[in-house]
Amino acid sequence: MKKQLVYDLPLRIFHFLFATIFISTFLITKLVDDESIIFTYHMLAGFVLGFIVLLRIIWGAVGTKYSRFTSFALR
Repeated sequence: MKKQLVYDLPLRIFHFLFATIFISTFLITKLVDDESIIFTYHMLAGFVLGFIVLLRIIWGAVGTKYSRFTSFALR
C-alpha cells in the first residue's frame, strides 16, 4: 500500500507556525508583565498570526486540491 500525503507542504508549515506562535503568545501573556519589553514580541506575534491567517485564506482559494476550501467535507 502506497502512503499518500493529503496535506501539502505550505499547509503543514501554516499549521506548525500558527500553533507555535499561538502558544508562544499565550505563554508571553501569562508569564510576562504588560510593561516588559518582551511584551512587544507578543504584539508582533499577533500581527504575524494575522498575516499567516491572510495567507491561509489566499491558499484556501488558489491552493492545491486538498488545500482549497471547496474540498472541505461539510456535513
